[in-house]
Amino acid sequence: MALIGLGLGLLVRSAHGSQGCAVGALTGSLQGGCFQPGSTNGVLSDWNAMLWSIQGVGVAFTGGDGGGLVVRAPLGLGMLLTTLVLAVAGAASVRLVAPGRLRDIVLRAAVIALAYTAGMLLLGIGVTARGDHVSVGPDNGLLLLWGLLLGFTGSLAGMFQHLFGAALPRAPLAMAAARLGSWAGIVEAAIVGTVTAVVLGMLLGAVATATHPGDTGSALHAAFIDMTTRPLPSSPTGTIASVVYLVLGLPTLAAWVLAYSLVIPTVTLGTALGSTDHGLLAGDHDAWLWAAVALPAVVTLLAGYVAARRRRSTSVETAVLDGAIGGLAFAALAFLTVVLLDGGGTLSPSGLGAIPGGVAGTGFLLGPGLQYTLGALLLWGVVGGAIGGYLSLLLLVRGIRPPFLRRYDIEPPPVAAPTACPSCGVPVAAGARFCSACGAGVDAPSPG
Repeated sequence: MALIGLGLGLLVRSAHGSQGCAVGALTGSLQGGCFQPGSTNGVLSDWNAMLWSIQGVGVAFTGGDGGGLVVRAPLGLGMLLTTLVLAVAGAASVRLVAPGRLRDIVLRAAVIALAYTAGMLLLGIGVTARGDHVSVGPDNGLLLLWGLLLGFTGSLAGMFQHLFGAALPRAPLAMAAARLGSWAGIVEAAIVGTVTAVVLGMLLGAVATATHPGDTGSALHAAFIDMTTRPLPSSPTGTIASVVYLVLGLPTLAAWVLAYSLVIPTVTLGTALGSTDHGLLAGDHDAWLWAAVALPAVVTLLAGYVAARRRRSTSVETAVLDGAIGGLAFAALAFLTVVLLDGGGTLSPSGLGAIPGGVAGTGFLLGPGLQYTLGALLLWGVVGGAIGGYLSLLLLVRGIRPPFLRRYDIEPPPVAAPTACPSCGVPVAAGARFCSACGAGVDAPSPG
Protein backbone atom coordinates (compact mmCIF):
# COMPACT_ATOMS: atom_id res chain seq x y z
CA MET A 1 0.00 0.00 0.00
CA ALA A 2 2.92 2.31 0.65
CA LEU A 3 4.20 1.73 -2.89
CA ILE A 4 0.73 2.26 -4.38
CA GLY A 5 0.38 5.50 -2.45
CA LEU A 6 3.86 6.55 -3.54
CA GLY A 7 2.96 5.96 -7.19
CA LEU A 8 -0.18 8.06 -6.90
CA GLY A 9 1.75 10.71 -4.98
CA LEU A 10 4.39 10.93 -7.72
CA LEU A 11 1.63 11.36 -10.30
CA VAL A 12 0.16 14.26 -8.33
CA ARG A 13 3.60 15.77 -7.75
CA SER A 14 4.47 15.66 -11.44
CA ALA A 15 1.11 17.28 -12.21
CA HIS A 16 1.80 20.04 -9.68
CA GLY A 17 5.27 20.57 -11.09
CA SER A 18 4.11 21.13 -14.65
CA GLN A 19 4.09 24.65 -16.13
CA GLY A 20 6.58 25.89 -13.56
CA CYS A 21 4.41 25.44 -10.46
CA ALA A 22 5.97 24.82 -7.07
CA VAL A 23 5.81 21.20 -5.89
CA GLY A 24 6.22 21.69 -2.15
CA ALA A 25 3.73 22.07 0.68
CA LEU A 26 1.93 25.38 1.10
CA THR A 27 4.26 28.17 2.13
CA GLY A 28 4.42 30.32 -0.98
CA SER A 29 2.06 32.77 -2.65
CA LEU A 30 -0.57 31.99 -5.28
CA GLN A 31 0.56 33.43 -8.62
CA GLY A 32 -1.11 32.58 -11.91
CA GLY A 33 -2.84 29.54 -10.46
CA CYS A 34 0.37 28.11 -8.94
CA PHE A 35 1.93 28.33 -5.50
CA GLN A 36 5.39 29.73 -6.10
CA PRO A 37 8.77 29.47 -4.30
CA GLY A 38 8.91 29.09 -0.57
CA SER A 39 7.46 25.57 -0.59
CA THR A 40 8.88 22.56 1.26
CA ASN A 41 9.16 18.82 0.70
CA GLY A 42 6.62 18.20 -2.04
CA VAL A 43 7.30 14.44 -2.46
CA LEU A 44 6.35 13.53 1.08
CA SER A 45 3.36 15.85 1.21
CA ASP A 46 1.89 14.33 -1.95
CA TRP A 47 2.71 10.82 -0.75
CA ASN A 48 0.92 11.50 2.52
CA ALA A 49 -2.09 13.09 0.87
CA MET A 50 -2.70 10.17 -1.52
CA LEU A 51 -1.58 7.29 0.73
CA TRP A 52 -3.96 8.09 3.56
CA SER A 53 -6.92 9.17 1.45
CA ILE A 54 -7.02 5.78 -0.32
CA GLN A 55 -7.54 4.25 3.13
CA GLY A 56 -10.28 6.63 4.24
CA VAL A 57 -7.91 8.46 6.59
CA GLY A 58 -7.77 12.21 7.09
CA VAL A 59 -4.69 14.18 6.07
CA ALA A 60 -3.45 16.48 8.84
CA PHE A 61 -1.68 19.78 8.10
CA THR A 62 -0.12 21.53 11.08
CA GLY A 63 1.63 24.86 10.90
CA GLY A 64 4.61 25.78 13.02
CA ASP A 65 3.13 29.25 13.48
CA GLY A 66 -0.13 27.85 14.89
CA GLY A 67 -3.33 26.51 13.43
CA GLY A 68 -4.11 23.11 11.93
CA LEU A 69 -6.21 21.39 9.32
CA VAL A 70 -7.57 17.86 8.89
CA VAL A 71 -9.00 17.04 5.47
CA ARG A 72 -10.83 13.77 4.86
CA ALA A 73 -11.75 13.03 1.26
CA PRO A 74 -11.82 9.22 1.27
CA LEU A 75 -11.29 7.53 -2.08
CA GLY A 76 -13.66 4.58 -1.90
CA LEU A 77 -12.16 2.49 -4.70
CA GLY A 78 -8.78 3.02 -3.09
CA MET A 79 -10.23 1.66 0.16
CA LEU A 80 -11.43 -1.39 -1.79
CA LEU A 81 -7.93 -1.75 -3.21
CA THR A 82 -6.55 -1.66 0.34
CA THR A 83 -8.98 -4.43 1.32
CA LEU A 84 -7.91 -6.55 -1.67
CA VAL A 85 -4.23 -6.16 -0.80
CA LEU A 86 -4.95 -7.31 2.75
CA ALA A 87 -7.07 -10.17 1.37
CA VAL A 88 -4.02 -11.36 -0.55
CA ALA A 89 -2.04 -11.20 2.70
CA GLY A 90 -4.69 -13.24 4.50
CA ALA A 91 -4.78 -15.87 1.76
CA ALA A 92 -0.98 -16.09 1.77
CA SER A 93 -0.96 -16.68 5.53
CA VAL A 94 -3.22 -19.74 5.30
CA ARG A 95 -1.21 -21.09 2.36
CA LEU A 96 1.93 -20.91 4.46
CA VAL A 97 0.47 -22.24 7.72
CA ALA A 98 -3.02 -23.72 7.67
CA PRO A 99 -5.19 -22.81 10.69
CA GLY A 100 -6.08 -25.70 12.96
CA ARG A 101 -9.46 -24.43 14.17
CA LEU A 102 -12.10 -22.03 12.95
CA ARG A 103 -11.42 -19.61 15.80
CA ASP A 104 -7.79 -19.42 14.65
CA ILE A 105 -8.97 -17.72 11.44
CA VAL A 106 -10.54 -14.84 13.36
CA LEU A 107 -7.51 -14.56 15.63
CA ARG A 108 -5.14 -14.51 12.66
CA ALA A 109 -7.21 -11.82 10.92
CA ALA A 110 -6.98 -9.70 14.09
CA VAL A 111 -3.21 -10.18 14.23
CA ILE A 112 -2.85 -9.12 10.57
CA ALA A 113 -5.02 -6.07 11.17
CA LEU A 114 -2.98 -5.04 14.21
CA ALA A 115 0.32 -5.55 12.38
CA TYR A 116 -0.88 -3.59 9.35
CA THR A 117 -2.19 -0.72 11.46
CA ALA A 118 1.01 -0.56 13.51
CA GLY A 119 3.06 -0.50 10.30
CA MET A 120 0.94 2.32 8.85
CA LEU A 121 1.25 4.32 12.08
CA LEU A 122 5.05 3.98 12.00
CA LEU A 123 5.11 4.86 8.32
CA GLY A 124 2.94 7.91 8.95
CA ILE A 125 5.35 9.12 11.60
CA GLY A 126 8.39 8.38 9.46
CA VAL A 127 7.32 10.04 6.21
CA THR A 128 5.56 13.09 7.63
CA ALA A 129 6.73 16.06 5.59
CA ARG A 130 8.22 18.65 7.88
CA GLY A 131 9.34 22.10 6.86
CA ASP A 132 9.77 25.51 8.35
CA HIS A 133 6.06 26.20 8.30
CA VAL A 134 4.06 23.03 7.54
CA SER A 135 3.99 19.40 8.65
CA VAL A 136 1.82 16.91 6.76
CA GLY A 137 0.78 13.45 7.94
CA PRO A 138 -2.15 11.15 8.70
CA ASP A 139 -4.88 11.73 11.23
CA ASN A 140 -3.85 8.93 13.60
CA GLY A 141 -7.32 8.51 15.07
CA LEU A 142 -8.90 7.76 11.71
CA LEU A 143 -5.85 5.71 10.73
CA LEU A 144 -6.35 3.49 13.77
CA LEU A 145 -10.06 3.09 12.99
CA TRP A 146 -9.77 2.36 9.29
CA GLY A 147 -6.54 0.35 9.55
CA LEU A 148 -8.08 -2.12 11.98
CA LEU A 149 -11.39 -2.28 10.09
CA LEU A 150 -9.96 -2.72 6.60
CA GLY A 151 -7.17 -4.96 7.87
CA PHE A 152 -9.49 -7.35 9.69
CA THR A 153 -12.17 -7.42 6.98
CA GLY A 154 -9.74 -7.84 4.10
CA SER A 155 -7.57 -10.53 5.66
CA LEU A 156 -10.60 -12.48 6.88
CA ALA A 157 -12.18 -12.38 3.40
CA GLY A 158 -8.93 -13.57 1.84
CA MET A 159 -8.64 -16.50 4.23
CA PHE A 160 -12.27 -17.46 3.68
CA GLN A 161 -11.78 -17.30 -0.09
CA HIS A 162 -8.78 -19.62 0.06
CA LEU A 163 -10.27 -22.09 2.58
CA PHE A 164 -13.93 -22.19 1.54
CA GLY A 165 -13.89 -20.94 -2.04
CA ALA A 166 -15.94 -17.83 -1.24
CA ALA A 167 -15.27 -14.59 0.59
CA LEU A 168 -18.64 -15.06 2.33
CA PRO A 169 -19.09 -18.81 3.01
CA ARG A 170 -22.64 -20.11 2.87
CA ALA A 171 -22.51 -21.83 6.26
CA PRO A 172 -21.96 -18.62 8.31
CA LEU A 173 -24.55 -16.82 6.21
CA ALA A 174 -27.08 -19.60 6.77
CA MET A 175 -26.31 -19.56 10.50
CA ALA A 176 -26.81 -15.79 10.67
CA ALA A 177 -30.07 -16.05 8.71
CA ALA A 178 -31.32 -18.78 11.05
CA ARG A 179 -30.54 -16.69 14.12
CA LEU A 180 -32.23 -13.61 12.65
CA GLY A 181 -35.31 -15.56 11.61
CA SER A 182 -37.85 -13.44 9.77
CA TRP A 183 -35.70 -10.36 10.37
CA ALA A 184 -33.15 -11.71 7.88
CA GLY A 185 -35.41 -10.37 5.13
CA ILE A 186 -35.22 -6.88 6.64
CA VAL A 187 -31.43 -7.02 6.76
CA GLU A 188 -31.28 -8.26 3.17
CA ALA A 189 -33.60 -5.47 2.05
CA ALA A 190 -31.35 -2.86 3.69
CA ILE A 191 -28.21 -4.32 2.08
CA VAL A 192 -29.79 -4.64 -1.38
CA GLY A 193 -31.15 -1.09 -1.23
CA THR A 194 -27.85 0.40 -0.06
CA VAL A 195 -25.73 -1.41 -2.65
CA THR A 196 -28.16 -0.35 -5.37
CA ALA A 197 -28.03 3.25 -4.13
CA VAL A 198 -24.22 3.29 -4.29
CA VAL A 199 -24.12 1.75 -7.78
CA LEU A 200 -26.79 4.08 -9.18
CA GLY A 201 -25.16 7.02 -7.42
CA MET A 202 -21.84 6.21 -9.09
CA LEU A 203 -23.50 6.04 -12.51
CA LEU A 204 -25.39 9.30 -11.99
CA GLY A 205 -22.23 10.91 -10.62
CA ALA A 206 -20.26 9.85 -13.69
CA VAL A 207 -22.99 11.30 -15.94
CA ALA A 208 -23.05 14.53 -13.92
CA THR A 209 -19.27 14.98 -14.12
CA ALA A 210 -19.25 14.27 -17.86
CA THR A 211 -22.05 16.75 -18.58
CA HIS A 212 -20.77 19.47 -16.22
CA PRO A 213 -17.02 19.63 -16.94
CA GLY A 214 -16.70 23.17 -15.62
CA ASP A 215 -18.19 22.40 -12.21
CA THR A 216 -16.27 19.12 -12.06
CA GLY A 217 -13.02 20.89 -12.79
CA SER A 218 -13.70 23.46 -10.07
CA ALA A 219 -14.52 20.76 -7.51
CA LEU A 220 -11.38 18.75 -8.34
CA HIS A 221 -9.32 21.93 -8.29
CA ALA A 222 -10.63 22.73 -4.81
CA ALA A 223 -10.19 19.14 -3.58
CA PHE A 224 -6.52 19.10 -4.54
CA ILE A 225 -5.97 22.39 -2.73
CA ASP A 226 -7.59 20.93 0.39
CA MET A 227 -5.54 17.71 0.20
CA THR A 228 -2.13 18.87 -1.03
CA THR A 229 -2.32 22.65 -0.39
CA ARG A 230 -1.80 23.41 -4.11
CA PRO A 231 -4.08 23.55 -7.15
CA LEU A 232 -3.50 21.40 -10.21
CA PRO A 233 -2.46 23.47 -13.23
CA SER A 234 -4.08 22.92 -16.63
CA SER A 235 -1.79 20.38 -18.26
CA PRO A 236 -1.99 16.82 -19.67
CA THR A 237 -0.47 15.41 -16.48
CA GLY A 238 -2.90 17.40 -14.37
CA THR A 239 -5.79 16.01 -16.41
CA ILE A 240 -4.59 12.43 -15.86
CA ALA A 241 -4.19 13.03 -12.12
CA SER A 242 -7.69 14.51 -11.96
CA VAL A 243 -9.23 11.54 -13.79
CA VAL A 244 -7.43 9.05 -11.52
CA TYR A 245 -8.59 10.95 -8.45
CA LEU A 246 -12.16 11.13 -9.77
CA VAL A 247 -12.29 7.39 -10.52
CA LEU A 248 -10.93 6.48 -7.08
CA GLY A 249 -13.45 8.84 -5.50
CA LEU A 250 -16.55 7.49 -7.29
CA PRO A 251 -18.03 5.85 -4.14
CA THR A 252 -17.72 9.14 -2.27
CA LEU A 253 -19.31 10.90 -5.24
CA ALA A 254 -22.14 8.35 -5.03
CA ALA A 255 -22.74 9.31 -1.39
CA TRP A 256 -22.98 12.97 -2.38
CA VAL A 257 -25.36 12.15 -5.24
CA LEU A 258 -27.58 10.18 -2.86
CA ALA A 259 -27.72 13.09 -0.41
CA TYR A 260 -28.34 15.55 -3.26
CA SER A 261 -31.15 13.42 -4.73
CA LEU A 262 -33.11 13.45 -1.44
CA VAL A 263 -34.11 17.05 -2.30
CA ILE A 264 -34.10 18.21 1.33
CA PRO A 265 -30.35 18.33 2.13
CA THR A 266 -27.87 20.63 0.50
CA VAL A 267 -24.30 19.78 -0.43
CA THR A 268 -21.87 22.45 0.67
CA LEU A 269 -18.53 22.92 -1.02
CA GLY A 270 -16.32 25.13 1.11
CA THR A 271 -12.76 25.73 -0.06
CA ALA A 272 -10.07 28.35 -0.09
CA LEU A 273 -11.75 29.69 -3.23
CA GLY A 274 -15.20 30.23 -1.79
CA SER A 275 -18.33 28.43 -0.63
CA THR A 276 -21.36 27.30 -2.63
CA ASP A 277 -24.53 25.45 -1.66
CA HIS A 278 -25.92 22.89 -4.06
CA GLY A 279 -29.36 21.30 -3.85
CA LEU A 280 -32.38 20.55 -6.00
CA LEU A 281 -34.29 23.25 -4.12
CA ALA A 282 -31.49 25.84 -4.17
CA GLY A 283 -30.06 27.69 -7.12
CA ASP A 284 -30.50 27.24 -10.86
CA HIS A 285 -30.32 23.76 -12.34
CA ASP A 286 -30.89 22.02 -15.60
CA ALA A 287 -34.37 20.53 -15.77
CA TRP A 288 -33.05 17.00 -16.24
CA LEU A 289 -31.38 17.09 -12.82
CA TRP A 290 -34.78 16.39 -11.30
CA ALA A 291 -34.27 12.89 -12.69
CA ALA A 292 -31.89 12.44 -9.77
CA VAL A 293 -34.96 12.06 -7.56
CA ALA A 294 -35.41 8.66 -9.25
CA LEU A 295 -32.46 7.40 -7.16
CA PRO A 296 -34.15 7.41 -3.71
CA ALA A 297 -37.50 6.48 -5.29
CA VAL A 298 -36.07 3.37 -6.94
CA VAL A 299 -33.97 2.17 -4.01
CA THR A 300 -36.67 2.67 -1.37
CA LEU A 301 -39.27 0.87 -3.49
CA LEU A 302 -36.76 -1.92 -3.99
CA ALA A 303 -36.02 -2.17 -0.26
CA GLY A 304 -39.72 -2.37 0.57
CA TYR A 305 -40.32 -4.94 -2.17
CA VAL A 306 -37.51 -7.20 -0.96
CA ALA A 307 -38.56 -6.93 2.69
CA ALA A 308 -42.18 -7.82 1.98
CA ARG A 309 -41.30 -10.76 -0.23
CA ARG A 310 -38.62 -12.18 2.06
CA ARG A 311 -41.01 -12.00 5.01
CA ARG A 312 -43.78 -13.62 2.92
CA SER A 313 -46.35 -10.92 3.60
CA THR A 314 -49.87 -12.29 3.11
CA SER A 315 -52.04 -9.19 3.44
CA VAL A 316 -51.96 -5.53 2.49
CA GLU A 317 -51.40 -4.52 6.12
CA THR A 318 -48.44 -6.81 6.68
CA ALA A 319 -46.93 -6.02 3.27
CA VAL A 320 -47.07 -2.28 3.93
CA LEU A 321 -45.69 -2.70 7.46
CA ASP A 322 -42.87 -5.02 6.38
CA GLY A 323 -42.01 -2.70 3.50
CA ALA A 324 -41.89 0.31 5.83
CA ILE A 325 -39.62 -1.56 8.25
CA GLY A 326 -37.38 -2.59 5.36
CA GLY A 327 -37.23 1.03 4.18
CA LEU A 328 -36.37 2.15 7.70
CA ALA A 329 -33.52 -0.37 7.88
CA PHE A 330 -32.30 0.84 4.48
CA ALA A 331 -32.33 4.45 5.73
CA ALA A 332 -30.16 3.53 8.72
CA LEU A 333 -27.64 1.54 6.65
CA ALA A 334 -27.56 4.12 3.85
CA PHE A 335 -26.90 6.93 6.35
CA LEU A 336 -24.02 4.94 7.85
CA THR A 337 -22.63 4.45 4.34
CA VAL A 338 -22.88 8.17 3.61
CA VAL A 339 -21.06 8.96 6.86
CA LEU A 340 -18.26 6.50 6.05
CA LEU A 341 -17.88 7.63 2.42
CA ASP A 342 -18.57 11.34 2.93
CA GLY A 343 -15.57 13.52 2.21
CA GLY A 344 -16.12 15.73 5.24
CA GLY A 345 -13.42 18.16 6.31
CA THR A 346 -12.81 19.63 9.74
CA LEU A 347 -10.72 22.63 10.64
CA SER A 348 -9.46 24.08 13.86
CA PRO A 349 -10.89 27.54 14.67
CA SER A 350 -7.81 29.27 13.31
CA GLY A 351 -7.26 26.93 10.37
CA LEU A 352 -4.05 27.59 8.49
CA GLY A 353 -4.63 31.31 8.58
CA ALA A 354 -1.36 31.83 10.46
CA ILE A 355 0.57 30.30 7.56
CA PRO A 356 1.18 32.44 4.46
CA GLY A 357 -1.53 31.53 1.94
CA GLY A 358 -3.30 29.32 4.49
CA VAL A 359 -6.95 28.30 4.43
CA ALA A 360 -9.17 30.13 6.89
CA GLY A 361 -10.93 27.88 9.38
CA THR A 362 -14.49 29.11 8.88
CA GLY A 363 -17.26 27.66 6.74
CA PHE A 364 -15.24 24.66 5.59
CA LEU A 365 -17.27 21.59 4.62
CA LEU A 366 -16.92 19.21 1.70
CA GLY A 367 -19.91 16.90 1.50
CA PRO A 368 -23.60 16.75 2.42
CA GLY A 369 -25.28 18.21 5.46
CA LEU A 370 -25.62 15.00 7.43
CA GLN A 371 -28.42 16.08 9.75
CA TYR A 372 -30.69 16.83 6.79
CA THR A 373 -29.60 13.66 5.03
CA LEU A 374 -30.66 11.51 8.00
CA GLY A 375 -34.11 13.09 8.24
CA ALA A 376 -34.69 12.84 4.50
CA LEU A 377 -33.54 9.21 4.39
CA LEU A 378 -35.94 8.29 7.18
CA LEU A 379 -38.82 9.98 5.37
CA TRP A 380 -37.99 8.48 1.99
CA GLY A 381 -37.28 5.06 3.49
CA VAL A 382 -40.52 4.65 5.41
CA VAL A 383 -42.80 6.05 2.67
CA GLY A 384 -41.02 4.41 -0.26
CA GLY A 385 -40.65 1.13 1.61
CA ALA A 386 -44.36 1.01 2.43
CA ILE A 387 -45.24 1.63 -1.21
CA GLY A 388 -42.72 -0.99 -2.31
CA GLY A 389 -44.22 -3.53 0.10
CA TYR A 390 -47.72 -2.93 -1.28
CA LEU A 391 -46.37 -3.09 -4.83
CA SER A 392 -44.75 -6.47 -4.16
CA LEU A 393 -48.08 -7.95 -3.04
CA LEU A 394 -49.95 -6.34 -5.94
CA LEU A 395 -47.53 -7.74 -8.53
CA LEU A 396 -47.60 -11.17 -6.89
CA VAL A 397 -51.41 -11.33 -6.89
CA ARG A 398 -51.56 -10.28 -10.54
CA GLY A 399 -48.82 -12.72 -11.55
CA ILE A 400 -46.45 -10.03 -12.82
CA ARG A 401 -42.80 -11.06 -12.51
CA PRO A 402 -40.34 -8.19 -13.12
CA PRO A 403 -37.15 -9.56 -14.75
CA PHE A 404 -34.70 -8.25 -12.14
CA LEU A 405 -36.85 -9.19 -9.16
CA ARG A 406 -37.70 -12.82 -9.92
CA ARG A 407 -35.53 -14.17 -7.13
CA TYR A 408 -37.89 -12.39 -4.73
CA ASP A 409 -41.09 -13.86 -6.22
CA ILE A 410 -41.74 -15.93 -3.10
CA GLU A 411 -45.24 -17.30 -2.81
CA PRO A 412 -46.82 -16.37 0.53
CA PRO A 413 -48.00 -19.20 2.79
CA PRO A 414 -51.65 -20.19 2.32
CA VAL A 415 -54.09 -18.17 4.39
CA ALA A 416 -56.08 -20.31 6.83
CA ALA A 417 -59.82 -20.53 6.28
CA PRO A 418 -61.79 -18.01 8.37
CA THR A 419 -63.53 -19.25 11.48
CA ALA A 420 -67.03 -18.35 12.63
CA CYS A 421 -67.92 -16.06 15.53
CA PRO A 422 -69.37 -18.16 18.40
CA SER A 423 -71.95 -15.44 19.16
CA CYS A 424 -73.38 -14.39 15.78
CA GLY A 425 -71.93 -16.94 13.37
CA VAL A 426 -70.35 -14.33 11.05
CA PRO A 427 -67.08 -15.57 9.47
CA VAL A 428 -63.99 -14.18 11.21
CA ALA A 429 -60.56 -13.92 9.60
CA ALA A 430 -57.89 -16.28 10.87
CA GLY A 431 -56.03 -14.87 13.85
CA ALA A 432 -58.68 -12.28 14.70
CA ARG A 433 -59.50 -11.93 18.40
CA PHE A 434 -62.77 -9.99 18.01
CA CYS A 435 -65.76 -10.32 15.70
CA SER A 436 -66.11 -7.39 13.28
CA ALA A 437 -69.92 -7.72 13.31
CA CYS A 438 -70.87 -7.96 16.98
CA GLY A 439 -67.56 -7.26 18.74
CA ALA A 440 -67.64 -10.50 20.72
CA GLY A 441 -64.34 -12.08 21.67
CA VAL A 442 -63.11 -14.92 19.48
CA ASP A 443 -61.02 -17.57 21.15
CA ALA A 444 -57.73 -18.09 19.32
CA PRO A 445 -57.38 -21.60 17.92
CA SER A 446 -55.19 -23.97 19.85
CA PRO A 447 -51.65 -24.57 18.51
CA GLY A 448 -52.56 -28.20 17.84
